[in-house]
Amino acid sequence: MVIGKGLLARTFQQFKDDDGVLIFGSGVSNSQQTEQSEFDREKNLLSSYIKSGATLIYFSTVSVYDSSTNQSPYILHKKEMEQFISLNFSSYIIFRLPILVGKADNPFTLANFLFQRIINHEPVPVFKNACRYLMDADDVSLLLGKMIESKQFDNSTLDINFDNAIFIAELISIFENALGIKAEKTIVNKGSCYKTNNQKFIQFVESVAFKLSADYTVKTIRKYYSGKS
Repeated sequence: MVIGKGLLARTFQQFKDDDGVLIFGSGVSNSQQTEQSEFDREKNLLSSYIKSGATLIYFSTVSVYDSSTNQSPYILHKKEMEQFISLNFSSYIIFRLPILVGKADNPFTLANFLFQRIINHEPVPVFKNACRYLMDADDVSLLLGKMIESKQFDNSTLDINFDNAIFIAELISIFENALGIKAEKTIVNKGSCYKTNNQKFIQFVESVAFKLSADYTVKTIRKYYSGKS
């Protein structure tokens, strides 16, 4: 089963007819969200599936490690949901995801935000100390699909990211090159760069012979944004 209509729900359509797996793709999608009603909506919807009998697949975020944001309402909500799931669902996998890049209409994703600011010649805030991990949604579908099907990771919380941390300034440069437009940057002395506990994910990636190219992030941005301006 797949719950939701956004990027994550579309990413895991291979499970739409699988009653043994419940892809929960209807969570809070805006990391800047502060409305308690939105957090309550997600929790209430999640609660309605406790007795479904399916293995719940829930998507949290590796930003729980980001010291500059981990006390925000969104991150605190994600931590609460992780605990709620571990206490109430008999079968689950919690995937903490990096920044996903794919065909998404959500204006709140980092990639879409940067793209829109650059093509509209609007100021782009560059958090000087911030870095992020990016992953192609197609690779998320491929790799996490295999992880779910393997049954190796049931009742686990896993950090899902490659070792490809990139500073925001460098990411903006990649967009500039892909779009052929110079960004109007505003430097802000904020943000942090953090590490995750992604060893289990990396070991699995190696076990299925997935090869990460040296220019993975560049290729991913070009795949979805080059020529769109």
